[in-house]
Parts: sequence; structure tokens; C-alpha cells
Amino acid sequence: MSVTLRQRESGNKIVLYLDIYVRGARKNEYLKDLYLFPSPEKGKLSKEKSDHNKETLEIAEDARYQREIQLRNSNYNVKDISKGRIRFMDYFDKLFQD
Repeated sequence: MSVTLRQRESGNKIVLYLDIYVRGARKNEYLKDLYLFPSPEKGKLSKEKSDHNKETLEIAEDARYQREIQLRNSNYNVKDISKGRIRFMDYFDKLFQD
């Protein structure tokens, strides 16, 4: 199982996506609204574009990490408590019944 952050050039920008490989199957998940500015052939990127690229790569790497955690949790049957909704009193009762 692996999750890799990849880049693909699309027109005048670079699109980011996750390349996910699980149990012999490969799947791509595109990161919506996350793109990079390509470097010009001569010279450097402007400060704004360079900062945008750095921030976007950090966000994309966080998304990659979160997706990897999700896959590992599902692989080991770990329940994602952030997705479940439970009333506090039900949780409290369950906690002190054991």
C-alpha cells in the first residue's frame, strides 16, 4: 500500500494528484483546485507564484498523508471516529458501563 503525490502538466499549470496503490490495484485521485505554476524556461518564478507553489505543495502533502492514514486504518479495521456521530450522553454511558 502506498500513496504518492504526483504532478501532471495540463495546459499552463501543473495539476496535483495522488497515485494510490493498494493490493495490486492502482487508482488516481486528483486534488481539486490544487495546482502549481510551471517554471519559465528562462528566469525564475515571481515571489507570489513561488509562495503559492510552496503552500500548495504543503497542502497536497498533508492530503497525501491523511489519505495514507485513512487507507491504513481501513486496512487494519480501525474505526474512524471523526466520521461517526454519537450523542455525548450515549458515549458517556457506554464509557462507564465497562
